Amino acid sequence: MASLDVARASLATNREGIGASVEAAESARRVIRRLGRYAIVSDTFGLFPDIVAADPLRIAIGTRSGGISGHEACRLLSRDHQIMVEVATDSAVVAVVGAGALPDMDRFVEALHCLPSPLVGDGEGDRHRLRLPSPGPARLTARDAFLSPSRSVPASDAVAERCRPGDREEGR
Repeated sequence: MASLDVARASLATNREGIGASVEAAESARRVIRRLGRYAIVSDTFGLFPDIVAADPLRIAIGTRSGGISGHEACRLLSRDHQIMVEVATDSAVVAVVGAGALPDMDRFVEALHCLPSPLVGDGEGDRHRLRLPSPGPARLTARDAFLSPSRSVPASDAVAERCRPGDREEGR
């Protein structure tokens, strides 16, 4: 808890440091966009009405456009470049710039672009890609679901419980 308090105090008194961290993350995004191999995932957030903001210190990078899975990119960044990412998925990695920190973003971008492209042109990409079902129609956003009225049911009945179309209007 003390370390959180020290971090909070540092953030409250070092506004220039946070601004520099945000600028470092944005600079990395600009370079990644310009180089064109990878996609910046947050560039498409505007397409989703339930996404209202993105953390400017997190850089979500779509790795599939660069020919490599997020899991493999994470493994190679760690092993070969001693760079850790916060999250890796089948198709992305998320890098974090610590608030008040000024990491070497050029080193990160260079390491990212040194990664091999094993999925490009080898016919293996589709075989290893995680196949997700098409999403069904959305009944409500995650926010609306969270803020909707709820009711308690016994755990044994919860498995069969589901939102019925008229429940929202009836206050259930």
